[in-house]
Amino acid sequence: MSARRLYALILLLCLLFVSCGSDDVALSETGINSISFHAGAEEFMLMDVGDIIKGHIKVEGNDEYDLSDIVFVTTDPNVASFEYDKTMLTNYVYYTIESLSAGETVIYVKTVDGMVSSKSVKITVKDKDPATKLPETDTPDSSDLSNEGAYILNTNTKKYHKESCRHVKNIKEENKKSFFGTVEELMTMGYEACQNCYDVR
Repeated sequence: MSARRLYALILLLCLLFVSCGSDDVALSETGINSISFHAGAEEFMLMDVGDIIKGHIKVEGNDEYDLSDIVFVTTDPNVASFEYDKTMLTNYVYYTIESLSAGETVIYVKTVDGMVSSKSVKITVKDKDPATKLPETDTPDSSDLSNEGAYILNTNTKKYHKESCRHVKNIKEENKKSFFGTVEELMTMGYEACQNCYDVR
């Protein structure tokens, strides 16, 4: 083999290596190659029960992705919900985190095929300061049990709310259900009272 051919072969191999790039970038069928939290997102968050945090992620690689191409994951949905809020400028996807009960969970966003994911964020939720915490109760006053009324149900958390409850606006539409009947019927169906609606004073 001549020196010129050897040189051409080496040059060709170098070009192939450079053009192929490294294996660091995952290839997803969605066309998405990167999902990242905004610069202010920490790897660890401390929240009180009832806190709500909003933020955004950046989705790159495919400007025509569909929301069904990404999945919002929380390892313990009983501790905190992590849900889509809105999309702006195609690549910026806003989310809402709501702390639901004391405990720990990890959140992240991934492509539906699992090939690309964001960094993980650990969330620790603690009960509010005992001095400011409302007393807990599972049911309204016993005299209210047989009174009929209108309630909003969260079929995901199995909580019922008064129509005026501030938490009703945060219930996903697919989990929201109107109900007219008694608290006794709701309890039989496995529902518990929202603590915001029925605090003991």
